[in-house]
Amino acid sequence: KNKLIISILSALAELESQQKSEAIKQGIRYRMQEGLYKFSVRNTIGYYRDYSGQIKIEPAEAEIVKSIYDSFLDGESCKEIAQRLTEEGVRSPKGLDHWQPGTISNILRNEKYCGDVLYAWNPGYMSHPFIYRSAIKYRDGSERVIANKELYEQAVLCKNFPELISDVVAE
Repeated sequence: KNKLIISILSALAELESQQKSEAIKQGIRYRMQEGLYKFSVRNTIGYYRDYSGQIKIEPAEAEIVKSIYDSFLDGESCKEIAQRLTEEGVRSPKGLDHWQPGTISNILRNEKYCGDVLYAWNPGYMSHPFIYRSAIKYRDGSERVIANKELYEQAVLCKNFPELISDVVAE
């Protein structure tokens, strides 16, 4: 008798968990479609939030991001770019005087710079991985893109397959 009650209660708890999960996913999808999803701009060079909470591009920092992408695709390593930025006195996204190669690598792989946002990623929960990646939409119809999609994709390709860098840069 106790085992039956425990089985029923555990089935109900599992059902409730699945319903909550589905409601959360629907909420994320809705916010994506409406452009309401807010991502963090903390430690993200090139973006800031204005007084009303809207994401804006910081032009001076955006130029730094563009130069990072251009330099990388011109053949500079992350270490070389980091050294150059440190020597030029450019402050890192965390406000430090010294740039790390990992910071450059993270900037090159950050989808926000080409106008996309990775909203949720779950590698294999209950064997149903889900990835929500969508173009950032804003109510005023504008875009917040620093590096165009092609530039971003070339940089990611070069980061993931460094032996192909000469082929990508030649194109």
